[in-house]
Amino acid sequence: MNTHINKRGQIVYENENGDIGIARPQEPFHQEKHGIVQDIKEGVQDVKEGIINLADKITGNDHHHSQSDH
Repeated sequence: MNTHINKRGQIVYENENGDIGIARPQEPFHQEKHGIVQDIKEGVQDVKEGIINLADKITGNDHHHSQSDH
């Protein structure tokens, strides 16, 4: 079985039948990526909330605002 580590820190392996697989990244690369993914998720949530607030202002709908204020 042949193996190597790709640019993303993943172990790529190929067996004698030509089957290829990718294993999880090894530490600490995996932890670093997990932090980045978490930051992206939080950023997307912030953008989502901002878009909802903007849409509410444009349409004059304060339904979302009244729920968060109370």
